[in-house]
Amino acid sequence: MAKTRMLKHELRVSEKVASWPIPVRYFWVLLWGYLDDHGKGKDNPLLVKADCFPLDPDITAETIDGWLSELESAGVVARYTVDGTDYIAAVHWTEHQKPPHPTKDVLPAFDDPRAVRRGLHASRMKDAGRIPEELTPGLGWVESGIESSPAVTNLVIPSLEEPFEEAWSHWPKKVERKDAFDRFKKATKRLPIEDLKAAIIRFGDAYAATTERQFVPALGAWLNKDRWTDELPGTVGRPQNRPNPDAWMNA
Repeated sequence: MAKTRMLKHELRVSEKVASWPIPVRYFWVLLWGYLDDHGKGKDNPLLVKADCFPLDPDITAETIDGWLSELESAGVVARYTVDGTDYIAAVHWTEHQKPPHPTKDVLPAFDDPRAVRRGLHASRMKDAGRIPEELTPGLGWVESGIESSPAVTNLVIPSLEEPFEEAWSHWPKKVERKDAFDRFKKATKRLPIEDLKAAIIRFGDAYAATTERQFVPALGAWLNKDRWTDELPGTVGRPQNRPNPDAWMNA
């Protein structure tokens, strides 16, 4: 049965949406037609591809998986598992759609007590986000004859898991890993991946050598503030000349 979805003016003027590559914006709108009347659906890139791009053989399930990961990182989509089945949901569905006669709500929500939010793993990121050499007319980007925009170029992610894991292993405070990975991915748009990784390792080792763990910032917060431009940590949180309260006994 065909689904009718609204396209509000707010979408056209949203700065957040405008920051996404054009193919991802187009996919975001098409995804609404795949999701049910409550903004939920099976998280199977093959099914999503068949529904959103049935006549485009150059758009693969891997491309769809990459775009879903982009939307997840943007905070508009949740990817989760309930009782062994993968699902996807639009986080703020009611802000986008209000079907007049919704179908019965049968799929579990992302805030269901049984739901487990899935992180990004290397196996899911392989080839994810790869842009085909030529997109369907109307998507606004063709490799030949048109200069690629920076936003589209940034969608081609050269497996960020490996450099992130290497950097993460040097950070002494292992908290909020998913947030750290999301911030790491965004930070690569401001600093080359290898330079960013080297900075995290350098600062992580310095924190480990000089700073008590409770005073070490979470990596995500550190990345969010571009703190690789700071001076290396010194002896913050680890006073070196603390008086010995028992010194009088040895006087």
